[in-house]
Amino acid sequence: MNTRLLFRQSSLGKISSFQPLGSTLSSSYHNSSTVSSIIRPKDIYIPLDKVEFQFARSSGPGGQNVNKLNTKAELRFNVSSADWIPSEVKQRLRVLQASKISKDGELYLSSQEHRTQTKNKDDCVSKLQEILADAYIEPKERQMWEGLSEKGKDQRKQERKRRGEVKESRRSKNVNDYSD
Repeated sequence: MNTRLLFRQSSLGKISSFQPLGSTLSSSYHNSSTVSSIIRPKDIYIPLDKVEFQFARSSGPGGQNVNKLNTKAELRFNVSSADWIPSEVKQRLRVLQASKISKDGELYLSSQEHRTQTKNKDDCVSKLQEILADAYIEPKERQMWEGLSEKGKDQRKQERKRRGEVKESRRSKNVNDYSD
């Protein structure tokens, strides 16, 4: 069973509790709907000292602030060196967010929705939490069908026969079509 941990963030920004992800799941079968109900984006703790923030001037309307203040927030971190993310999640993160990860392995997120730097920084962190929550979900294993059962084949034949009779009853019968 996996020993991945889910971090909860307290109001002070410190880790308040650990919860093993596999604790509520049966060890024999992992259902993605059960896992997704456990992992919520706000429950994922992101150490802000391990990610890098840069600020720039936002584009678009903003009145007097637009040319003076650096309100656009950019979040960057190297996925490979992020020791706070389990390796399985890193692999899924690389696949799911390939367009946002550079050749050097850095994940890049930006936000310029708000007028203040702190709100845009918080928005970047919440975007990262959502992305990580999606990466925490293990994909279901697809089970291949081996074919139709005998009962299924009989039902299919009966249905096809019934549909054929319905279609034939709709056709107008011409005397010259068939010779009996």
